[in-house]
Amino acid sequence: MADAPMTGAATIDAARVLCRLDELAPSGCREFRLGGGEWPLRGFVVRVDGGVRAYVNRCAHLRYPLNYLPDEFLTYDHQMIECTMHGAVFEKDSGLCVGGPCLGRSLVALPVRIEAGCVLLADEADPQELAARYA
Repeated sequence: MADAPMTGAATIDAARVLCRLDELAPSGCREFRLGGGEWPLRGFVVRVDGGVRAYVNRCAHLRYPLNYLPDEFLTYDHQMIECTMHGAVFEKDSGLCVGGPCLGRSLVALPVRIEAGCVLLADEADPQELAARYA
């Protein structure tokens, strides 16, 4: 009886990959689109204290996208998330608005996990349901 070949690489669900971990600078962020069609889930991943967080790309104030340019979500010093529409600022770790017209409200957080060097949408989240709700 022959042994099964070992590949040495973990199998991941490519449909849940938001980005590769090495694509995120130590204090950076990266935009993603998850799903196909005209209305995919649009969000971004941001590094925080050795981990990552992901949020829907929608301001808590008027629900506009937070950025004008690709991957541009952070203040100049990379300490906070900023809405380019009206300057609201949010904590990277919690998504809580700490300044601006939506003070006290939060961005919509997405559950993520890191596996095989990739940031993935966590298994408990349904990408199609999220896209339908937030696209």
